[in-house]
Amino acid sequence: MVLLLSGAVNLSISCRHRMSANNGTVMNDCAFIMVGCSNVKRLSEFLSDFTMKNTFTRWVSGGHIPSISQTVCRMVNGVRNRNILVTLHIGGNDVAFTDRLDLVIHNYAELIRTIKEQAYVSGKKCLVSVCTLPPRYPVYMSTAEKHALARKINHVNSAIEQLCSSTNSLYTNIIETQKGSLGHDGVHYTTNGAKRVAGAIMSQWRCFLAHGRIPFGPS
Repeated sequence: MVLLLSGAVNLSISCRHRMSANNGTVMNDCAFIMVGCSNVKRLSEFLSDFTMKNTFTRWVSGGHIPSISQTVCRMVNGVRNRNILVTLHIGGNDVAFTDRLDLVIHNYAELIRTIKEQAYVSGKKCLVSVCTLPPRYPVYMSTAEKHALARKINHVNSAIEQLCSSTNSLYTNIIETQKGSLGHDGVHYTTNGAKRVAGAIMSQWRCFLAHGRIPFGPS
């Protein structure tokens, strides 16, 4: 098992990253999987607007990080492509309903580990990408509760970046796009917001195709 990357790679729309080599094999045989909570359903409505082959999405309404493990593993096992980029858009519900942020980060780490193991036993190379949590502000919360939630989200986003660095995963920092993209409930993307966020994620996927390598898995 050879690691070609060290540390997290923060891919932005402007393509500032540390991936340097074009890999034709990856470009010609890569599947893109996105899994997460109900916001992924909204994002999926716009992914078809972009010309990308082998794109697969699944979501769990009200989902938490552990609840998507089996779903994403089945998808990794089921796709025919040998190279896979898995994008995770999950965690908002976890952070909103617990103060055990260490447990949230542990669950992220376990999910990443499980995905990699499933890819390896399936004979595939897989790279995991974790999106930043959007700055949600549920309307039922008081001002003090919203401020407290914002602090938790900021903490977890920083921890996700560190986790990606330690697991050779991609930290997908789309927070500037996510700001102002939530609807009146303060939780779900608006139609235009979902379109912007989907575009940012697709930009990352295209950037990966142009410059990326799958850093681990069977050779």
